[in-house]
Amino acid sequence: FAQEAATPTPTAIVRVDVVAPKGVIGRGQTFEVRLEVGSSFQEIDGAAAYLDYDPELLQVVGLTPGPTLPQVLQNQ
Repeated sequence: FAQEAATPTPTAIVRVDVVAPKGVIGRGQTFEVRLEVGSSFQEIDGAAAYLDYDPELLQVVGLTPGPTLPQVLQNQ
């Protein structure tokens, strides 16, 4: 008897990119860092990300949600 080949189930690839300015940032300058989350096969309805930094060198001055995930559930 003949066997049929199983069709592989697509695997969703999720990526999280940290997009920061290139070059040198001077003391006292404000700059933006973006987190971009994407998937190859399915919609994303939530994400969690943790950015570690030295608070002696950097200070968070604001957080702006993007249009795709417009709600911040926790920020500390």
